[in-house]
Amino acid sequence: MTDDIAQIDLYVRGLLQGESLEEFKNRLAIDETLRREVALHRSIMQNAIAAGRAELRSQLKQYHQEISPSESLSVSATGDPESGQKRKTISRRRIWLAAAAVAVIFAFAGLYYYASISSERLFYSQFSPYVVRTYRGSPSQEMIALYNAAQYEAYLSRYEGNEPQSLQTEFLAGNAYLSLGKMTEAIAVFQDLITRNEGVPIKDRQYHEDAEYYLALAYLKNNQVQEAERLFDKIAASPQHAYAHLVTAGFLWKLQLLEFKNH
Repeated sequence: MTDDIAQIDLYVRGLLQGESLEEFKNRLAIDETLRREVALHRSIMQNAIAAGRAELRSQLKQYHQEISPSESLSVSATGDPESGQKRKTISRRRIWLAAAAVAVIFAFAGLYYYASISSERLFYSQFSPYVVRTYRGSPSQEMIALYNAAQYEAYLSRYEGNEPQSLQTEFLAGNAYLSLGKMTEAIAVFQDLITRNEGVPIKDRQYHEDAEYYLALAYLKNNQVQEAERLFDKIAASPQHAYAHLVTAGFLWKLQLLEFKNH
């Protein structure tokens, strides 16, 4: 369990690399308990950062509140304005030192975030495998069972050996490729599905908005940041889009930061 915690920590901080990263991602694809542990660890880290910021703000507020009492007490107790001025100066120095410490902390935090931001980290902050909850079209229940069990290789083996494909089987194939890290295949499948949907009335389209969102994720994972950003912008600008609520202003800002860093 200790090894798991260490790996989870490295993964959440984007420090797990190479074969260790691939093995960990493979485990994540099939281990629901591990996925929950990762989500919990990420939440704890975020809350700890927020708590740290709150504590720093609280200390600054406390230092500010100490100025006025120290001034009046210094003069009234000693009757010496010069002594009061010295204490006032000391209090101000404490405030400026605290403010400088806060500035340094946030500067280092910003530099660390800028240095560590990557397509892969942003991808995993947004991605979760699609789960089939309703059956659209008529793919075999056996194929859906393979997909929902994260047996993506087996699903794709069945998918690639059957023609023609329904929109549902095609969409699930795109997700299977995406989950396996086969970005070229995933992008091609989602693009084809979107093209097929464009030939039918909007009310009759199936998996169109799903494909747009997962195509944007595939672009991001493939480090095609500009293509991903254009598609995410389109989704965010359409409040009725099924995935608009997932494309937050904060996430779009991170995309812009990543694009700036890549250039």
